Amino acid sequence: MSALLPFFVVLLLSFNMGTVQAMNNNNSSTGDEPTCPVSAPLSIQQRIFNSVCHGNETALAASLAELKQSSLQPSLQPSMILDGFGLSPLHWAGSMLNLNMVNMLLDAGFSPSQLGGRMKRLTPLHSSIRAVQAKSTVLRVEVVTAMVTKDPSATKVRNADEQTPAELAQSLNLAVLVETLAGFDRK
Repeated sequence: MSALLPFFVVLLLSFNMGTVQAMNNNNSSTGDEPTCPVSAPLSIQQRIFNSVCHGNETALAASLAELKQSSLQPSLQPSMILDGFGLSPLHWAGSMLNLNMVNMLLDAGFSPSQLGGRMKRLTPLHSSIRAVQAKSTVLRVEVVTAMVTKDPSATKVRNADEQTPAELAQSLNLAVLVETLAGFDRK
């Protein structure tokens, strides 16, 4: 077993580097949480995920500008930029409640109603509502409001549990979000 240990260490390091490649392929499923890339060169998609993962707004802005210039390539459309779990950068920025990045991604064409995840039943809006590290209720409301303002139809999409965003917020006892989402449903 001890003779195999160096092999497993190399294999593990290779797997972590391979996760960078898997981030672009929504058919890949590693079973582990994706890790932030640590080496270059990276594709536009990888740089976008890396920027979101590290909270680097300057790098995200540069990558989104490059994405806009390359938008004639079908694989570089925002709806096609997914990690190994089928999640978009907007899913991640929303779950991290990074309002600036959420707005940057929305402006770049990422959709808050795009279904993603392993079962294709999770939207960035649902991710924002479920955000575990809720820094503040106000920030969560701001992120949700930004997404729903950009795409009001996102309030109608159901997750894997067949819940709309408002129903999810209700199940989590987030009354302020239920009220916020109800305001968009009335419009």
